[in-house]
Amino acid sequence: HTIAYYNFDDAMSSEIDSWALDTVNRKSGKFSCKLFEGNMYNPTFRIRYDHLIPEDKDHAWLRISLWYFTKGNMEDNKTAIVVNMPHNKYNLKYREYDLKDSFKNPSGWNYMQADYMTPYPYSEKDTFGIYVWYKGKGEPVWVDDVRIEGYFVK
Repeated sequence: HTIAYYNFDDAMSSEIDSWALDTVNRKSGKFSCKLFEGNMYNPTFRIRYDHLIPEDKDHAWLRISLWYFTKGNMEDNKTAIVVNMPHNKYNLKYREYDLKDSFKNPSGWNYMQADYMTPYPYSEKDTFGIYVWYKGKGEPVWVDDVRIEGYFVK
């Protein structure tokens, strides 16, 4: 099941502030999301465990995929897909997937895919946070066609 999809042209998952959208560098459509020091966490998607996992299932595999582009190198433009499930002040399961691990085309768009198995929560009201985190100090990184899919297992 597709849980969320951001093509940055339509409000398909959650609203994105217009100042984060860019028309110059994009994979598809009219817009992409430009990440830089002033826009470090975008897009951000949150969903409660009990809204994600069907009652007859124990957990899910989440697959997060996106296209990204930078004019610089990924060492200076550190960016990651983050999936986190916090409980109170603690992270029950936190994972970062560094985009540089799939960086093959320095002059064009690159594709990244990450898989995450959901933990069993302390509370079914615990909320997953899924976002792209720009940690760089160099050139911006543009992301487009961000997709979050869920595969449910008994």
